[in-house]
This record gives sequence, C-alpha cells and structure tokens, in this order.
Amino acid sequence: MRIAYRDASGRDRSRLIGAVIELHRWLPSRFAEGLSWRLSSWLRRRTRVSFKWAARVTLEGDGLLRLAGSIRINSGTRITVAGERGAAAFATSLFIDNGVTILAYGNVAIGDHVYIGTGAYIDGRGGLTIGAGTRIAPGARIIAFNHSLHAHEPDTMKGITIGRDVWIGANCVILDGVTIGDAAVVAAGAGVRRHVPPSTLVAGVPAREIRLIV
Repeated sequence: MRIAYRDASGRDRSRLIGAVIELHRWLPSRFAEGLSWRLSSWLRRRTRVSFKWAARVTLEGDGLLRLAGSIRINSGTRITVAGERGAAAFATSLFIDNGVTILAYGNVAIGDHVYIGTGAYIDGRGGLTIGAGTRIAPGARIIAFNHSLHAHEPDTMKGITIGRDVWIGANCVILDGVTIGDAAVVAAGAGVRRHVPPSTLVAGVPAREIRLIV
C-alpha cells in the first residue's frame, strides 16, 4: 500500500511516515506497544508530527491511503485499500480505536475530528463519505454495498453519505444508499435503510424518526 501524509503545516512527510509504519511491522511483540508510543512521542517532539500508530495495525492492498495532520490508530485495526476504485483519504484529528476494520474497495473519505469506536466495521466499496465531527460508537456496521437476491443480478453499490457532527450509536447498522444529515443521531442497535434528515433522532429496526433534535 502507498502512503501519503501531510502534517499540520501542510508539509509532505510521506517518506517519514512510511518508514515509521514499516518499522512497526518489525517491533518485537513483547515490547511492541510501549516502543510504539515512545516513538510517537519522539516524533511529536522532534518533528511536530502527531502520528500515533499502534504496533498491531494491518495495512493491505495496492491502493493509496492519504493521511493528514493528527492521526491516532489503535491496536488490531485493519485497513484495506484495493481495487480499481479503491482510495482512502483520512483528514486530521482522526481517532480509530481498537479492532476497527475499514475496507476501501471504493472511495472512502473521512473528515476532520472523527472518532471510530472499538470493533466498528466499515465497508466502503460503493463509496463512503463521513463528515467532520462525526462519532461512530463501538460495534457499528456501515456497509456501502448490497447483495442481489438473485445470482444473475449484480450487486448494488449506491454508496453512503454521513454528514457533519453525526452520532452513530453502538451496534447499529447503516445500509447502502443511505444519506444521514448533519447533526443527526442514530440510536444504539438501529437498522438504517432510509435517508435520515438533519438534526433528527432515529431508532429501531428498521429505523424510524423519533423526534427533532433542537
């Protein structure tokens, strides 16, 4: 996988970060996490690059992963960028917690100040945009494609758009073709298969509008 990284001042640090990620592959398992965070602290002091990358992060595929600014990716996360349409761009102040899976067989764009909770599963093969300030709780599933009911029909890939400052609750499922408006809230355990208006709370399976958020 190719890595492109620009720090907070816009300086291209791709070679440095590529070397850091490669080094993490060879850290001894017994001391891996402690050494990883010490290296992150050294980067911040010496280069002002805020890049915390856990030792047990897996990168797969032949695509391009674009990173910017402050990035923190915790242990057990797997990121795949592959295929003709595969591309991923993660903006600044991104925090990906433990055990997250991100599959970018389509175009995946994540905005500033986004949090992705432990164990979340994100399949962006139909295209996925996550707006700035959005928080995704542990165990959420975001799946931007849909299998056909019949073998002779192709899968559908309409994509998913999630607006700014959205709260996606724990263990909810968001299905292909959905747009979630700015400042909306998806309650824990909800199954979202239709558009969600801005500033609206939805809950249930299938999810329905509960009330406006004012």
